[in-house]
Amino acid sequence: MPTRRIPFVLVVLATGIPMFMATLDNLVMTNALPVIHEDLGASVEELQWFINAYTLVFASLILLTVGLGDRLGRRTIFIAGIAIFTIASVFAALSTDPTQLIIARAVQGIGGAGIMPLSLSLLSGAVEAKRRPLAIGIWGGIAGLGVAAGPLIGGAVVEGFNWQAIFWINVPVGIAAFIMVLAFL
Repeated sequence: MPTRRIPFVLVVLATGIPMFMATLDNLVMTNALPVIHEDLGASVEELQWFINAYTLVFASLILLTVGLGDRLGRRTIFIAGIAIFTIASVFAALSTDPTQLIIARAVQGIGGAGIMPLSLSLLSGAVEAKRRPLAIGIWGGIAGLGVAAGPLIGGAVVEGFNWQAIFWINVPVGIAAFIMVLAFL
């Protein structure tokens, strides 16, 4: 039975959108911190942990999630990462005190660790060898864009809506990414 060939653009979108969401969340909160400080009454230390909880958990678990991907299936762990990240975004948006937000951000880091490295391996495996350099270049550009756009998008969302919206945005994106991965990878 021949394997079906998924169009290049769909593979890039299915791997790139979740990865963009995970890299964006690394810095999306920076411009929301003053508003969160006022709204939740967070201390300076807690404000630091809103950022660090995500980053530390994310960085600490990347190798573990890659190992789990090798043992349990990359797609399975990637989908689990998207689901964890999306659910944690809901809890972050619903946070009513700093501790809840710190815990939600740490759980987002778990999801991000399942997304970031496996998106590249899934992309590499789903794209034919001659188009792989292009796909990896696009992937790297999306990752860089997510990091660079984080403060800009965070500031715009907080200015136009509220700080919770920076997390609510992840929910439809995460659901769409989940569906795309099931359909195209």
